[in-house]
Amino acid sequence: MLFQLITNGLAVGSVYALIALSLVLIYKGASLLNLAQGELVTIAAFFSLAILTHIELPYLVTILPAMILAGIFALSVERIVIRPLIGSEEWPILMATWGVSITIRGLAGLIWGHEPRPLPSPFISRHLRWGIYSISAQEIVIIISSLLLLLFFYLFFTRTKAGLAMQAVADNPSGASLSGISVSRTNALTWMISGMVAAVAGITIGPIYFLHVDMGFELLMSSFSAAVLGGFGSIPGAIVGGYLLGIIQTVTGGYMPSAIKSSVPFFILIVVLVLKPTGILGKSVVEKK
Repeated sequence: MLFQLITNGLAVGSVYALIALSLVLIYKGASLLNLAQGELVTIAAFFSLAILTHIELPYLVTILPAMILAGIFALSVERIVIRPLIGSEEWPILMATWGVSITIRGLAGLIWGHEPRPLPSPFISRHLRWGIYSISAQEIVIIISSLLLLLFFYLFFTRTKAGLAMQAVADNPSGASLSGISVSRTNALTWMISGMVAAVAGITIGPIYFLHVDMGFELLMSSFSAAVLGGFGSIPGAIVGGYLLGIIQTVTGGYMPSAIKSSVPFFILIVVLVLKPTGILGKSVVEKK
């Protein structure tokens, strides 16, 4: 049973890792926590459902247009809401992202209603079995797509000019600007990529999780705990924390009452903040000048 739970936990952890990564990307680039990040997950999942319903494209084909939409939406938030507040205190910017989150959830409720909806996928009913163990094809899709995306971004950040520029801006915005890097343009790219990463999480987990207007917010809370567990501000930490939290939560839910399962991320968050605030791979915070 333990092996089965760990396997299932890898799928959940893949989603947490992607959303945690999207949070950390914005934090490193703009030094803020985007509380509307979960709504990008929701928007992408519902957009995928709309394409499946009205255009009748295959499930996997909907991933790319949903990623593009989420990226454009994230860029719009950065341009319309965040950029005018640059130079302000952190608190007003944080509250602005919270306002965006509430607004999107309200609009999503008006458009799609508040009843949970399934996201059709040809993989949800198929299973790979070996002995007494099994894993759904949808969980395999989640794990593989997440790993491929993480590999892509590793290569992007280490091998491309744009990726290196994003790292430079995250580490030292003033120094990056002096070296000729456009900080505003790089931050815009960071927001777009962050939205696209969140979209993949929403579309792949949708067939298992069921779509509802609060799904993104619920996933965001767990993913934030994952980012803190790994070391908030650390890209490798976000990935490690995501997979660890997914496994811990799933294993806990297998051996304890289901009501406890949903509280596991918050329990871990408290424990990490008390015992090791920097997380597993995080470093001591140094204020950016």
